[in-house]
Amino acid sequence: MASPFKVFRKNQKAMLALLTILTMFSFLFIPILMDMMGLRSGGPENPVVAKTSKFGSIKLRDLQHLRESHRKVVMVMTDLKRVAADAEIKDLIKTGKIPEAYESQLRANAERQAVQEAESMFGPPTEESLVSTWLMARYAEQEGVIVSDKAINHFLFDVETRNRVTANQMKETFQRAGISVETFFSLLRHELLAQQVQRIMQPAMSPVAATPAERWDYYNRLNRYAMIEAVAVPVADPALLKQVPKPTDAQLKAFFDEHKGEIARPESPEPGFRRPHRVALEYVRADIEKFTKAITDQQVREQYEKEKDRYDQVTEQRAKQKAAAEAQKKAAQQPEKTPAVKGQTKSESAKPSQQPLKAGQQQPGKPAPAAPKQPATPKAAAPTKEPNKPKDSKSTSENNLPIPSEGLEGARVQLASFAEEKKEDKKPDAAGAKTPVAKPVTPALATPPGKPGAPAAKSAGLGLTDELKKDIRQELAAEKVRKIFAELKEEIGQYSEKRREYDVLKIHAAEQKKSIEPPPPEPNFEKFAKENGLTAGRSGLIPQWEMQGKDIGQSFIGSGAYVWSYAFRGLGTTFRCETSQDTKGDAFLFWKTGDEKEYEPKFDDAGVRAEVLREWNLIQARDIAMKAAQKLAAEAKKANKSLRQVFPDRHVILPAKFTWLNFPSVASQWQQPARLSTVDGVEMPGWDFMREVFGLQENEVGVAFNAPKTIVYLVRPAEFTPSYKVLRPLFVAEPYAKYYAAGQEDVAKMWRAWFDELKRSAGFAWGPGHRIDRPSDYGPMSGD
Repeated sequence: MASPFKVFRKNQKAMLALLTILTMFSFLFIPILMDMMGLRSGGPENPVVAKTSKFGSIKLRDLQHLRESHRKVVMVMTDLKRVAADAEIKDLIKTGKIPEAYESQLRANAERQAVQEAESMFGPPTEESLVSTWLMARYAEQEGVIVSDKAINHFLFDVETRNRVTANQMKETFQRAGISVETFFSLLRHELLAQQVQRIMQPAMSPVAATPAERWDYYNRLNRYAMIEAVAVPVADPALLKQVPKPTDAQLKAFFDEHKGEIARPESPEPGFRRPHRVALEYVRADIEKFTKAITDQQVREQYEKEKDRYDQVTEQRAKQKAAAEAQKKAAQQPEKTPAVKGQTKSESAKPSQQPLKAGQQQPGKPAPAAPKQPATPKAAAPTKEPNKPKDSKSTSENNLPIPSEGLEGARVQLASFAEEKKEDKKPDAAGAKTPVAKPVTPALATPPGKPGAPAAKSAGLGLTDELKKDIRQELAAEKVRKIFAELKEEIGQYSEKRREYDVLKIHAAEQKKSIEPPPPEPNFEKFAKENGLTAGRSGLIPQWEMQGKDIGQSFIGSGAYVWSYAFRGLGTTFRCETSQDTKGDAFLFWKTGDEKEYEPKFDDAGVRAEVLREWNLIQARDIAMKAAQKLAAEAKKANKSLRQVFPDRHVILPAKFTWLNFPSVASQWQQPARLSTVDGVEMPGWDFMREVFGLQENEVGVAFNAPKTIVYLVRPAEFTPSYKVLRPLFVAEPYAKYYAAGQEDVAKMWRAWFDELKRSAGFAWGPGHRIDRPSDYGPMSGD
């Protein structure tokens, strides 16, 4: 038999010609066949999600890749922040800044913060957010913005991990995430390109860039109080709804189709008929203060004797911190001694010099300022050699990952945050120590101080101090709560197992058409709670925003996620018990009893047409309600009297004085944006309401909708306090950093307008594969 190679050599010209023809055929006709089979962009399996005339389009598979890339970046950044926080905690313990007993609590707090910071840094993995990031990254590339490998190294080591993560630790983090260094740099570059566009625009659209007039406006939003009268004109008033023309079935069907993909939010004026994701929770709550008070002095003493060495070690560390703080305070209070100048009397040396100082002359009696550090003049070196680098293992130069520079060091634009110089280290205090770290409060469910199983170092101790007694009471109370929760958790677990067995038997009985006994009875957790000093609660089947207003919803789990979010994203199966804690330290044991996924109803479903008709009538009645309110306003203006005098037959709302905006609390004003104030008797006042009230003069009358446009309010300010005369000097003296957050809503509007213009110029449009989605559609990002 002839060799195949011999046959090929004999007919190679003809066979090569055939191969060329087949290759041309594959390039020309296979894509057409794939389009016809629905395997490419136009097909049902990979529809276009978003398209632009300038940057191309995003298909469904592209979106899935963007979502996975986003998840990887968040996962790695979370892990890196944890490693950095771990190194920082070790340093604080090693230097004696914090007791070792609080290590577990600090680690839990650091882990929670790492998750929150990483997720907030890159946004949620929703379709809207991912596409927006993609669009801004493409715009950045078009404008010549470049994020170099050197800039990424600076971002990872200097900015985000504060030089507390080594290159080897970073590589290990990539290995845990199952991603190479090169791939991670590519994914992070995509995210940072989008962020750089925002940083470039930020100076022009930031509260910091506000004019003096705008700053005055922001200051008044937080500090000027209004006393008003108000009269409500509900849109749902039957007398107003009667004036709405009756719609046809075609109008209602078109109205339903327009809004069937939207979820109606309580604070939004937009209608929506899509059913939200709803979850039902049951829970018990332990008032930790009540449990703490129930601990007797005898129990405290017994616990102290049981672990005396560990507790004495804690009190010793506290005593050292207190002594250092007192020494620092004492040193700061001592007046500085000024040496007398030769030939000058003691009284003269005490007086400050009245003569003007010459250049370089130091004011007598004042310490000379530290001379600024001058950069060392580099020695001439051979062109082929690099200057010696410092051997600091944590310096950026040593930690730079071995990524090819790609010739990007000379980029025309770099990330603004990367170009910022390092802030100067805080000067040490008089005692030579840094500012002491505040002692964290031991949470109800936190691990007791100390490492279990490891004997504490022998210590003389300071005895059973009042502060230590308080800690031991909290520790014993937390332990008692844990035991109670463990007992209830076991009972619920047994019921869950029986319920699963019953569900399986029910399916088999239905297949065999046999009857089955009733399901196992649920545990009487209300009775259990009462017997053990707990409070029982049920949320019912509610959407996420309603869960947010519940006490259980406002508590948070160990990773830092709020229960109102975790219940919808990570809780999983029903009757799986979890623990949480609120800001007061109260502990919760909760479990899911119901879960109804988000879905889109049909117009012919029971009750849907009636709901659509109701929403139609309410929207059509808005103009009618506004005209009715304006008619009342004209009547009040003409009378020039208070609303109580003009409308004695109507309910006049007299709320307590309020400001336009406020901070949730004094302690949080530096971390949280300002929010709209609540107004007693006014249902969900929005920006339109506040803008109208604070735009009026005293005794002037105006009208405004509330946020969801369900009520028109006739308002008359009776008094504004303090007066402008009092506020103006306070405004001049107040640092802008304390009230700039009052302009964040204005900034948000500017950002929305800018992004809308970006989409318009790019020819952006959503494709047939687009759907409105939310973070809860994709489960937890990392850790919660």
